[in-house]
Amino acid sequence: MNTKTALVISGNKYPQGDASAVRQHAFALLLRDLGYAPRVIGFGDYTGEAWKTFEGIPYRSLRAKKQGVLSRVWNRLMFGRHVLCFLRKASCALDVILLSGGFPNQFRRLEKYAKKNNVILLYDSVEWYSKEEYAIGALHWEYHASEYINRCAVTSAWRVIAISRFLQSHFQQKGCKTVRIPSILDVQSITVPAYDRAEKFSAVYAGNPGRKDDLAGIIRGFLLLSAEERARVQLTIIGPDASQLIRVCGLREEELQSASDFLKVCGRVPRDEVLRAIQSADCTVLLRNEELRFAKAGFPTKVAESLACGTPVMCNLSTDLADYLREGENAFLIAGHTPQAVAQAARRLISASGDDLARMRKCARATAEENFDYRLYRACLRSLLEENA
Repeated sequence: MNTKTALVISGNKYPQGDASAVRQHAFALLLRDLGYAPRVIGFGDYTGEAWKTFEGIPYRSLRAKKQGVLSRVWNRLMFGRHVLCFLRKASCALDVILLSGGFPNQFRRLEKYAKKNNVILLYDSVEWYSKEEYAIGALHWEYHASEYINRCAVTSAWRVIAISRFLQSHFQQKGCKTVRIPSILDVQSITVPAYDRAEKFSAVYAGNPGRKDDLAGIIRGFLLLSAEERARVQLTIIGPDASQLIRVCGLREEELQSASDFLKVCGRVPRDEVLRAIQSADCTVLLRNEELRFAKAGFPTKVAESLACGTPVMCNLSTDLADYLREGENAFLIAGHTPQAVAQAARRLISASGDDLARMRKCARATAEENFDYRLYRACLRSLLEENA
């Protein structure tokens, strides 16, 4: 019997360059478990025309070798066209295409290809931008692209994997066969080290915040702690550097200086170092305006990854997080998205005992094992792939 073939198309830095790439890898592993031979086309480090392998999954990057600004922009704009060229030259027939992200013009072209070649189309829907994310608001091209993709480009020809109930409801109303799969990863591959209580309570943020994650609000919340309380905690920021905290995140320079007694800003570090920092922290921290559309539509990989590391989360309840997080069990919940609410949650952290934190770490890991391991969603994806779907 011939093995069915699947192609995962991702504009992200596959295999491990960003959070979205981790999700795409989980889907490649799922497809393999379901009897498909998956390959991934991504936009990670340059591979030339050679196929490389990551954990048994063949992948290739369509990123150009030249890394000048104009080259990067042009190559990104041409990503969809390069994908179509690859499909036309492919030596074997495809049974499934799973698209994550992409530019609006990719959808129509892939629909035509799929109809001609009898290919099942899957779209992994993970976001719907809000104009509040951009300095120029609704004038930003990314906002318009997101609007067009979610409202027009994804037709009933696509079967949709929605990361949240918000997106699931939207695409079901459009007549798309839709299943909900939250942030997933290979939880079993992540080890949980023995808990070693440090002298200070540690909170870690790791990621690329853009304007989605309110790092300024987090830091301002910690600044509201008393001098004695601040002396007992360290907040580590991984991803943005100090200049980005000011330029992008809206923190004032004097606030950054005032936070120097408890704040450590690391900038970008390799992924294995990020995981070690999360694993050794007492909690990770995340703050979003839960009332905005992007926060309702997305689902933070940061939360699933933190829980998989056995690390509780300090965050407010955006998207579907209320389904998974419980105060004092696996989370320090922030009531809203104000600095005052962050300070209240931080005080609960520094009043927790070692036994409390050890118990919460076990609960955090259990939550990840029960909800975010990709293996849990085999039947869900299989149902989407059924011929009569």
